[in-house]
Amino acid sequence: MTKELAEIVLGVANLIVILCGVLWAYRRFRVERTHQPRMEFDIDCSFFGPQNGSYACQVLVRAKNCGLIRHEFRDLKIRILGIEKTDILTYWTGNEPRLQFPHKIAVGSLLYAPKYDYIFVEPGVEQTLTFNTMVPEKMSFVVIHVSFTYSEENTHSAERVFKVIERN
Repeated sequence: MTKELAEIVLGVANLIVILCGVLWAYRRFRVERTHQPRMEFDIDCSFFGPQNGSYACQVLVRAKNCGLIRHEFRDLKIRILGIEKTDILTYWTGNEPRLQFPHKIAVGSLLYAPKYDYIFVEPGVEQTLTFNTMVPEKMSFVVIHVSFTYSEENTHSAERVFKVIERN
């Protein structure tokens, strides 16, 4: 009888240990999402010039990996739109009260060259990426939008507006 009782108690203890492990794993990976990408994005911009009707524009994108896994960027897009000094400020049609930036300045990738398939940011590391382009002198404001894809269904983006002025 004691042997049978010991086997039952051991079986119950094993079941409790397994259930605790499952609950811990569920909480850790599904609730806390510790092994999901966690990125912070920030955008900064400087203008140099003008020279021959345009400013040299340097965009700095800071990607900080706040997660526990390495993140690889394979699809890192940048879009720069502008408002000319003579434009009247209007809302983006169908998306009021969002400001309209009617002039396309640059659309591209933050990957440095086609030969690079991706860039990566290790956990706890902040990586600064640069994108250099030209902005016509007639622009008064630009909006810079940067986005990347985590997976097929998840994207992350950041957007900021800058006044086109010479850097001091």
